[in-house]
Amino acid sequence: MQSQPGSSQFRMKLLLDDGMILNPVRGRMSSTQEHLDRVLTGSMESMESVSEEPGMELAFCTGDNDGIEEDGETPEELPSFPSELSVLEKLGLHSTNLTEQDVEAAFAHLALAFRCDMFTLQQRVQVEKRAQDAAEENIQEELGQCRTFLERLTASCMDVSCKEMLEQLQCSLAVLAAAIKRATSAAEKLGAVHQEARMSRAAEVMVQHVENLKRHHLREHAELEEMKCLIQQNSRNRQLAETQGEVVSLLRGATLQHSVPP
Repeated sequence: MQSQPGSSQFRMKLLLDDGMILNPVRGRMSSTQEHLDRVLTGSMESMESVSEEPGMELAFCTGDNDGIEEDGETPEELPSFPSELSVLEKLGLHSTNLTEQDVEAAFAHLALAFRCDMFTLQQRVQVEKRAQDAAEENIQEELGQCRTFLERLTASCMDVSCKEMLEQLQCSLAVLAAAIKRATSAAEKLGAVHQEARMSRAAEVMVQHVENLKRHHLREHAELEEMKCLIQQNSRNRQLAETQGEVVSLLRGATLQHSVPP
């Protein structure tokens, strides 16, 4: 990603005689600081917007306000799948009282949504990574331009108080660079927490469905064991009855043989 050649030039004529450099420096430094704030805010908003629309690439503003350059890369269009949040809203899972049939239907829809998302997961990860890298490159480029401005001003400035102010600005710029890194890390953590919050209800419904299946399995297993015991008991009773019948028959036969006279 390249910026326009004229965007990094210092467009203010320095008045070095009679200590008149202070006002131009203050005006330029304030505009540079405001520009840095705008770039930082725009980059963070761009990262958040890309997380919501993964198929979109970004256009970044570099340099002065008169130079705007768009990313020349053609974004790859991704098939749009309903997000987990929209699926949950359509299924009405915000309600706490769900029947087992509702939970089972929600589980089927969520499983289908997860399978659909898996098809474009790697591609969406690459798009998000490119957007993040582009935002970080633009921020680092703006910081580099500000450092160049400060170095030129330091070399051109002869006033002691002005040099001290420029040194303070350089320190502030270093602090700003460190703050940008911390903000990027915090933004990633915040995005992960937001995703976890969006998926928590879906995970809860799926876990509830698994618990229902376990409960059904235990109940059916208990019924099966009870049925086995009944079958075995009936089998033993039938065998015992048959044995008793045979014994009675043998006894009757023996009694008849003894009762018959010779």
